Amino acid sequence: MNAQLPTVPSQLVIGFINGSAVRVLEIDGCALSLESEEPTVGPLDLLLAVFNYKEYSFDRFEFRQCDVLDSRQDGFSYIYRIQLRFNDGPVEKAFGDRIEEIATMLDFARNRTLEDPEELLSRMDSFANYLPVYPRKLETRFHQTVAEQLRNWFDLRLVPPEDEAFVDLSGSLEMAFCLSRISLVELFCRADSLRGAIDEALAQYGLDSHGLFRKPVDRLYIGNEFCSHLFPSPEQLSCLLDKAAQEGLSITICTSFVTQDQLARHTELLDRLHRWGLERDRVLEVVCNDWGLFHYIHEHQLQLTPVLGRLLNKRKKDPRQQWQFGRSRYSKRLEENSLNQPHFRAFLENFGIRRFEFEAHLTANLIPPGNHSLHFPYFQMNTSHYCPLFAECRYFNRAAQRKVNSCPNYCEEFVFLYPSHLNIIGWGNTLFGFNRQSLGNPLYLQDAIANGIDRLVFSP
Repeated sequence: MNAQLPTVPSQLVIGFINGSAVRVLEIDGCALSLESEEPTVGPLDLLLAVFNYKEYSFDRFEFRQCDVLDSRQDGFSYIYRIQLRFNDGPVEKAFGDRIEEIATMLDFARNRTLEDPEELLSRMDSFANYLPVYPRKLETRFHQTVAEQLRNWFDLRLVPPEDEAFVDLSGSLEMAFCLSRISLVELFCRADSLRGAIDEALAQYGLDSHGLFRKPVDRLYIGNEFCSHLFPSPEQLSCLLDKAAQEGLSITICTSFVTQDQLARHTELLDRLHRWGLERDRVLEVVCNDWGLFHYIHEHQLQLTPVLGRLLNKRKKDPRQQWQFGRSRYSKRLEENSLNQPHFRAFLENFGIRRFEFEAHLTANLIPPGNHSLHFPYFQMNTSHYCPLFAECRYFNRAAQRKVNSCPNYCEEFVFLYPSHLNIIGWGNTLFGFNRQSLGNPLYLQDAIANGIDRLVFSP
């Protein structure tokens, strides 16, 4: 065997002697160097787990009675050079193939700065059929304006059967509209009718005649889950609460993560919502993205219904996952998180948390028992305590992020645009993906509804 690997990545080749892990340092044909915490004597029985790129798993190779060619103590560890013994020709070939694949991939990684790495990758016969190639050339293609990008996203062109399927789906659902931006809050406060303002907002995106919205909206979400600076002022909140109550709309209040200096303001908000509900004999829902707020509601026995927010319903949602190596093998595992564990749901229920907020992202959600909400068509990908948009607008350097105490809401005027094939947009401190299927493919929502979604939340 002539395979050589002068530097062995510890994550790709793992060695074991008598069940104890050893570090493989170098492979030179049938000779192997390894590092062990404990002294040992030859001949050795060695197990090597070698990564298989095609299967995205580890192949096991066992070597019996390997001779120790050389040994030395190096500080607190022991270095051994041993001779591998192959008793089977096919096993020797399989081991050599795995080592050569690793060497080839390392060579590719070192040459990623080449002008066209896809061409280099395509020449790797052993990888060409199963290693995904990210389309780097598309990263130079952007929409010129956010208006152009939104037109492209909402250009759905549904055929009548699809639209009717959406109509049928909405009949069994509670439809909600989310006021997550200051401009929308101001618009709805000025409006004579909240339902009229909802229709006006939907018409801006060409969704006023969409099958999902033939049924009137039943619930209003107020607030932003990702940035506390986007929460309405006390006067605006009072206005929206009173209007929603007058028009018979159910109400859900959304709160974000809470820093220590914001804690008093948030607890005052919860107390105020509690009093508002008592005065009108109503119980408001509050979406929380901070465990401290759940504790406060429970500890003070507030007349509020706590809901698990999206920042606490953690998922891997990057649209570039489709080009991740090995994703097809483990994609089903990405559908789950801690909510699929009964003991964790029991813990949440102790705090009165029975509804969870989900998102229509690009991987299916394995939805646990119960009735839950699905936000669409945007899904949160990344949220920062500090705001890159504020840093870019104020300091002309998005990396110069720091705590924002007074925010002028730059996100009402500016956004970050990303390569158009990714369907991503940066609003303020959060990166969002856009899922066209949630508005364009009734089968996507049909699966979610069949698994326990009983409320759709539209965020414009």
